[in-house]
Amino acid sequence: MSTLRVYACGGTGINIASKWIATGANTLIRKAQFIGLDSSENNKPYNDAFKVERPEGTRGGGKERKLIGKIAAGFIDSILT
Repeated sequence: MSTLRVYACGGTGINIASKWIATGANTLIRKAQFIGLDSSENNKPYNDAFKVERPEGTRGGGKERKLIGKIAAGFIDSILT
């Protein structure tokens, strides 16, 4: 059986994925792997339910679009390959 990989992007994505797992809805999908993507260390999954990947040197730079814009493409590419 294949594994469904779910990328939870930003604080909102991490919150949605955390609630999905906490409600037990993940049992409907036998093999789902959740991975968070965020620039902030403040956004954490409930009960550390999944790993969150963070680009180096951003320290919550999501509000700083110019900073994240320069880093995001390479960071996402490295996660997906």
